[in-house]
Amino acid sequence: MIVNVAVSAVEAGDLIKLADQSSVYYVNEDMQRMYFAFGWLYKTWFTNYDAIKTLPAGTDLDAHFPPASRGAVSPRPGSCETMKSPASPAVYMVSYGGVRHKLASEAAAVALCGADWSKHVHDLPDFVISLFPIGGEVDGMSPVPGQLIRSESNGPVYVVGEDSKAYALDGAVPAA
Repeated sequence: MIVNVAVSAVEAGDLIKLADQSSVYYVNEDMQRMYFAFGWLYKTWFTNYDAIKTLPAGTDLDAHFPPASRGAVSPRPGSCETMKSPASPAVYMVSYGGVRHKLASEAAAVALCGADWSKHVHDLPDFVISLFPIGGEVDGMSPVPGQLIRSESNGPVYVVGEDSKAYALDGAVPAA
């Protein structure tokens, strides 16, 4: 964690928090803050907390980084950390733009996320899950845009693009 950072040192794409609070925010391209509603959401994007910039206690975040209109960070696109509402059995994966896609069946969930998929389903309050628009249903025949794939256990890793094509990843594989 980077401590005692001046507001002027914060750039789009940074993670920030106040010294006297535990909440972590992502600063978007419009310099607005977005929150991670749950720790597991953060972990779909990041493996540690090293890049968080800590601002002095008492910094007025509203004055410098107003809340974004859709202020919640979604799970990383294609992550097998899935979500559902307590009011419905429907389970959703997320693709680019925070769009949620209903998994058509348990077989689809297994095909996309493996046999332990049900261990990665998170109940979200309706007011949080409703922040993510609904896209088409996924049947497990094709990976979800944003999903990481590999053809063999030690082979190269690819990310599925918005156009449904696989692109080789350069560098480290993001958190699951």
